[in-house]
Parts: sequence; structure tokens; C-alpha cells
Amino acid sequence: VLFESIFAIPPRVYVPATFVWPVGLEKALIHEGVEVLITPGLRYRRRAYDGSPQADGAQYLNGQRICKRLTSLVRNIYFEPAMGHTARQTAEKIMENAALGRPALLETHRANFTCDEVQRASSIGELHQLLAHVCRIPGVAFVSSLSLARSYEGRGPVEIEKRLGPRVGCTLRRLLNIDRFRKLAWLTGLALLVYPIMHFLHRPMVVGSDYMTIASSNSNGS
Repeated sequence: VLFESIFAIPPRVYVPATFVWPVGLEKALIHEGVEVLITPGLRYRRRAYDGSPQADGAQYLNGQRICKRLTSLVRNIYFEPAMGHTARQTAEKIMENAALGRPALLETHRANFTCDEVQRASSIGELHQLLAHVCRIPGVAFVSSLSLARSYEGRGPVEIEKRLGPRVGCTLRRLLNIDRFRKLAWLTGLALLVYPIMHFLHRPMVVGSDYMTIASSNSNGS
């Protein structure tokens, strides 16, 4: 009610505080008209005595449908200049996502830009550098989380890649990004087959047909 009274639109995207949420939250969000749940890729139900989040084993994927009506997105890149994250490091992670055919959802907090004057200037400088890096990526698209989630359903601005070749190429690259699978592939000789196929099929930056997508996970869109 407070959100709608301030912004004149109902909330459509929910980011659980510290990524810990109780049983039944998904159904409650659906009841309130929320369409998108931002996750870290895991579900944390509680915190341990030392404060660390405790996962219950459930995993979430980009575009996954929860209870048939809620779409999950995975926030997988942190850009916190006050904690030492640099523009170059963040840009490299964005490009890694592009190679794996994944959108890049960045997390950053206003504390990076509302602290002491020296840190604030440094954070703004890193932000400008990051934007300069990203804007040089051919076909880059900046969209809200809501628009990205709706794109997975075929009703958003980003065209999700549906061709078999690029999808197989991205899948192989994701598998080889798993340390255990990569070692097994080399030990068994499977890598000699997988790598040529992957490079033949894979096109860089396949998130949409021609997009490297960067979403703001705190944006509700319209």
C-alpha cells in the first residue's frame, strides 16, 4: 500500500531482504500481484547462530516459473565499490555472463554513493568506468527486471534465443564452467569432442538473439 501510494503503481518485483524468506512467501507475493522474485539462485529459509544464511537445497533459475505465476531472476553480480569491487572486475563478470548466455543482474547499494566524500567520488568514478565498458558491448540492452522476466514469457522487449544451435553451444559452455564436469571431460577424452562442437555452435552474447542484457533488479518497470 505504501509503495503504491508513493509511486502510483503496485509493486511487481520483490527482492527479499538479505535473501532470506519464509515458507509461503511465494504464494503471498502472487496474491499481492507481484510477478518477479529476485533470488541469489538459492533459497535461504533462516540464519544460523553466526548470522550466515542457511539454504534448504532449493535452487532457482532465470525465467523459472514458481507456482505457475511468479518468475524468478538470479542476481549474480555484485558491484559495491566501497567493498573493493572495481569497474573492470564487474565488466569481466558481465562478459562471462554473456558468454554463458545469461543476463547480468547487478546488485549495488546507495551506501556506496552516500558515504564520505572520498569514497563517494571513488564509487561514482567506478560507476562511470563500468558504464563506459558496458556501452561498448555490441547490442547491449538495459532493461528492468520486470521487462526481463516478461521476456522469458514472450511478452517483453528482449528476444530470448530459441535456435537449437546457439542454445546447445551455451549449454556446453555452462557445463564446462563446472569444475567437476570440466575435469571429468578431460579425463575421459570427452573434451576433445565437446570443445569443437561448442565453438562451432556458440555465438558470444546470446541472451536474446542479439542482446547482452543488463537488468536492474530493483526496478519495477511499468
